[in-house]
Order: sequence, then C-alpha cells, then structure tokens
Amino acid sequence: MYRACLSGLLQLCMSMPLVHELARVMAYPKLGFSPEQQRAMVEDVLRVADLAETLPVVDAVRDDPSANAVLACALAAQADLIVTGDAHLLALRTFQGVPIIRASMFLPPGNTRRS
Repeated sequence: MYRACLSGLLQLCMSMPLVHELARVMAYPKLGFSPEQQRAMVEDVLRVADLAETLPVVDAVRDDPSANAVLACALAAQADLIVTGDAHLLALRTFQGVPIIRASMFLPPGNTRRS
C-alpha cells in the first residue's frame, strides 16, 4: 500500500496528528525501522498525502484516541475506505458509512511486504 500511495495509485489522506502517530509507531524497536527509514517514510507521507487540516471531533473509540484521529481524518477527507490493522477500528466495521477493512483484504494475495 505504501508503494501504491507513493506512485499515486491510491490517494493517501492524513492529518498532522496521524503523521505524529506514524512517527511514534515506526520507532517501536519490534518493527525494525532504522531512524533513516523512519524519517524517509514520514517525509514521503508528507510529500504525497492530502493533509486534512480541519478535523471534526470524534469520540467513537473511548479506549484509543489515535483511532479517533483516524476516523476524524477519514471524515474530513471524505474517504471512501479506511484500511487499517487497528483492532478498535476493525471492530467498528464502518463509521458514518465509510467501510473499515484490513490491509490484507485490500492487497492482492502475497503482497504484504512493508516496503
């Protein structure tokens, strides 16, 4: 999906809270991203993403503020789809008419690499 967004095949909608969340999560040691890879991915996202600036207040997932940030961005961007691995979001299945699916449902079989 990352490559598809970089190539323009998919439209990536982000907000600055989500960019900060991406940077925070990419720093998890278990993910194995080097500081250079982390920086490059954030720079790529900022280069290709449509940044939503005015975000609605969303409190659909009380246990996970970052999940609410995803929902707010999707609403602001009038997204057609939310693709995620977040269990809180997947449990919703849809939000205000926007389907929420796993990346594995969106990608062709065997195309699950990070890069």
